[in-house]
Amino acid sequence: MDFPIFINKRIFWDADTATMDMQLHKDFIITKVFEWGRLAELKALLKYYSKEEIAEALTTQKYLSKRTHQFAAVILDIPKEKFRCYTERLLRPNAWPV
Repeated sequence: MDFPIFINKRIFWDADTATMDMQLHKDFIITKVFEWGRLAELKALLKYYSKEEIAEALTTQKYLSKRTHQFAAVILDIPKEKFRCYTERLLRPNAWPV
């Protein structure tokens, strides 16, 4: 399946976008766009997926950068403590210093 025009394939340098499905791989796609996408791509992603789908994908991720974690918490209006990456970071404070 071809990606919609709003997703720049540079974000998915490590994946074969020709075999990716927007629904089947939505957690991976949402996470990558939030981590590496530009504002226009984020806006389009928010129109393509529901807020609940995006929240589910991001709150269950074991690792998100602090920047992405804090940005997603504000955009989605979810307390930062509800993210799995937050509790993982507390358990291993020196594992990921970024």
